[in-house]
Amino acid sequence: MGWIRQWLSRGGVVIDSGANVGQMVLSLAPLPGVSIHAFEPLDNACDWLLECLTRYPDWSVSVKRFGLSATDGCISLQVDGARSTARTDWYQGKDLPVTQISVMPLDDYLRDENVERVRLWKLDVEGCELEALKGARHSLRQQRIDALLIEVSAVAPVAEFLKACGYRLHLIGPGGLLTQVVDTMTPTGNMVALPVKE
Repeated sequence: MGWIRQWLSRGGVVIDSGANVGQMVLSLAPLPGVSIHAFEPLDNACDWLLECLTRYPDWSVSVKRFGLSATDGCISLQVDGARSTARTDWYQGKDLPVTQISVMPLDDYLRDENVERVRLWKLDVEGCELEALKGARHSLRQQRIDALLIEVSAVAPVAEFLKACGYRLHLIGPGGLLTQVVDTMTPTGNMVALPVKE
């Protein structure tokens, strides 16, 4: 959180995909100049977030009841609270409820909402990072997204895709110090992706 607050010290647009009940939204929305677009496709979590936000009508937060992916449409989600996922290889043998959610590419959303630049994209989509990233290929290649905070479940494919778009993954160390990921066998977790400066 220290790194995030420093990164947003001058404000900017935040994309929060996988907003859940709003843990990140409630932490970042009070920061000066921050405007948040929060995506949460699960009704119960989205309802919770919207109810919380009724207490803070002056915050610049827009909540969307759909997810981000590579294409427009609907996908099936195995529902397990904050660990709900569209990954069919997760939770094998568990009898979890399944629901249909709407998804769209971030590129299309940014175009439709006339968002020219994103200061931070927080991406926490339970194993579906690559599909969400593919839906932002155009914005990434134009480096219109200044930084990504990604909960990475498989480092190698995410690192490869981001590298093709001109970004590198970094680990967050003590005091918010970033160190570049050089080994794609690095343990999974929260990582920062930044554009490669020529």
